[in-house]
Amino acid sequence: MGLLAAGAILLIGAPLPWLNATLPFHGDVSTNGFDLPGDGAITFSIGLGLVVLGWFATATASRVPPVVLAPLLLGLATLSLTYTGYRLNEQEAIRIANGGGESSDGIGLAITGFGGVLATLGGAIHVIRAGRSVDYRPRISRRTFLRVAAGTIGAIGTVILIIGAAPDTGGAANAGGVTFLVMFGGLLGAYAGVGMVALAERLQRPNRPAPRP
Repeated sequence: MGLLAAGAILLIGAPLPWLNATLPFHGDVSTNGFDLPGDGAITFSIGLGLVVLGWFATATASRVPPVVLAPLLLGLATLSLTYTGYRLNEQEAIRIANGGGESSDGIGLAITGFGGVLATLGGAIHVIRAGRSVDYRPRISRRTFLRVAAGTIGAIGTVILIIGAAPDTGGAANAGGVTFLVMFGGLLGAYAGVGMVALAERLQRPNRPAPRP
């Protein structure tokens, strides 16, 4: 239930204002989590992940190490993004003040931070409850290691290409679009990397002799 609540809170906080400002000749303006640098898109995705983990009882009752650790790691990631948001707001506040305006942190950032705290606490409780029934020692075969490594390289490479090719036009629409391109591009790159390793393994298999008539 705690993971569901934390996920729902993150889904609510992402599109709400993360920064409110009053600018000369422009009046009151605000930026939400999907604006630059797009951290809200990531916290929104984390919220979806927490909702999925909380919705399926088999996931929360799992003793598979990555599933057990996932809520805690997602909560910590959210707290890190929230902290980054506050630091960016501080930098933006200086710029706005130098231009004769005023700014304050938005309600969306506070809600996201609260969701991160709730997810972290829920994840920590989940790890404690799992206790000694979970063996966190990694047992990775050579085949699994190669696929994970290829997927990671493919994801990172695709993200670098997308960021390098994205036009620096600024604005919320461009930031949100680049963020989602990075997310989906990273997944496609990971899939391509894993697929290449699988294809190489298939090509290396010895051909079986044809059955005798």
